[in-house]
Amino acid sequence: MTAVIYARYSSDNQREESIEGQIRECTAYAEKNGITIVKHYIDRAISAKTDNRPEFQQMIKDSDKKLFDIVLVWKLDRLVADSRQVALNHTAGLSLPQQTQMSLFASFAILDKENRYKNKMQEIIRRRLKALWDNTGFSLVDDPLRVGYYSEIDMLVWAKIFYGEEFVSYLKKTYSPLDVVFRLANETSLVLLNGGGFAGPEWSVRVSLANLNEKDYVKIGQGIKRILDEYAVKWQESRK
Repeated sequence: MTAVIYARYSSDNQREESIEGQIRECTAYAEKNGITIVKHYIDRAISAKTDNRPEFQQMIKDSDKKLFDIVLVWKLDRLVADSRQVALNHTAGLSLPQQTQMSLFASFAILDKENRYKNKMQEIIRRRLKALWDNTGFSLVDDPLRVGYYSEIDMLVWAKIFYGEEFVSYLKKTYSPLDVVFRLANETSLVLLNGGGFAGPEWSVRVSLANLNEKDYVKIGQGIKRILDEYAVKWQESRK
């Protein structure tokens, strides 16, 4: 595996010894782990709050040319000072623990070149998604672009399909959209979110596929179908 070292100091108050120390630490790490250093990129007296750094930009260009495998830095703040540049669109930036976690994920991705971990996680997500939808009695529409991290179930869509438009009007008039998630929490001890808070349909249930056991998704699917059917029973009774 080949690597380059990126070193930087941000102000004239720091000296060349800072660069030497960074390179020394990175070189020691590379030697210990059998990594071959092929080049150093050094920016002097330039803040990491800007990407407009000559050596940093050259490193990016060389990376596009596949001239090395990885980049070694003494600390993450040598590479970037504004944590929001690490995760664009992250509202408040990343804390130190999150930055550390991202570094570990990046390191693991380098080691797992066959994507065994990624493929296994995708398999688990697909099983959870199937367990959820199979137990609702609803049909999951095929979508080749589906990420599968979240799944949204719009109760009104299925209310209309199973019981008709009149039943949909009854639900809107009689219940709050939050009633479904409150009942699920009460009856299954599983807390879900209403999709309306995420710019989804007002009557949708938003289910994360990332953090529960497969049996929990079975329970959620059965709970959603049971609640819808119980609403329908009350509606039918109200029409007598």
